[in-house]
Amino acid sequence: MKKYLIINADDLGMSTGINRGILKAHLDGVVSSTTVMANMPHTSEGIRLVQEEAPSLGLGLHFNLTYGRPVLPPERVSSLVQPDGTFHSIDRFLDGVVEYRIDHIRAEMQAQLDRFIEISRATPDHFDSHHFFAYLQPVAFDTLLKLSSRHKVPVRNGAVFMNAAMLREALEHIQIRLPDTTHLVNQLRNVYAANVRPRWPASLEMRFYDESATTEMLHTILQNLPAGVTEVMCHPGYADDLESRYALQREREIVVLTDASIRDFLAEADIDLITFAELPLV
Repeated sequence: MKKYLIINADDLGMSTGINRGILKAHLDGVVSSTTVMANMPHTSEGIRLVQEEAPSLGLGLHFNLTYGRPVLPPERVSSLVQPDGTFHSIDRFLDGVVEYRIDHIRAEMQAQLDRFIEISRATPDHFDSHHFFAYLQPVAFDTLLKLSSRHKVPVRNGAVFMNAAMLREALEHIQIRLPDTTHLVNQLRNVYAANVRPRWPASLEMRFYDESATTEMLHTILQNLPAGVTEVMCHPGYADDLESRYALQREREIVVLTDASIRDFLAEADIDLITFAELPLV
């Protein structure tokens, strides 16, 4: 069976450096897809760059409820934000100290989709989520699936989040730790069962991150790629204007993703780079 690969760069719009880095990793490398954060100051710039300079780059929406300010006025989604109007951090969410209102989650996710459409004049080619919030918070997961069904938009594979052992192992690779996965997994399974089954790639590969974002790791992933469609997550970018604990690592990712040996291997192994928009065709 044929092997297909989506290499998706998260976080378009977070900074001008990330916008430039993602374009570099696409134009000179193997990134085939990206997802934009609709609530960032550089969102419009990122979308414009993709549409004008990289029209073959897949463009999706990176739902974000853990970084920066909401699209909606903070007073309209007060349970999602701190006193300064910025989102509660992923750490506070994981610690269980935040009580999110259902209507606030749904309203902000809809507002982020609306802003994407307003700026791009198009529907995203897929959905995913910053810090996996929309896969780890049951109401957000339900909203993700409902928006996917309503707009006929594929999503990042969420199967790993519905298996306790796989979830723990996967999240450890990206330095996220949950105290209790069993209860969460049961909640997510119930949400999944109550919704229309989404279209998503057969596999999600999360190991290309931080110290493991190396040429050797990417070769290992590609050499063991399963049949069908696999998405590999990545986070390339230039750190010059970025306030984040994951900054210089992004520049190292650019080096790996533009390494000629990676593209050469894909050609030799007959692995096709695709976007989420091409899922129905393969």
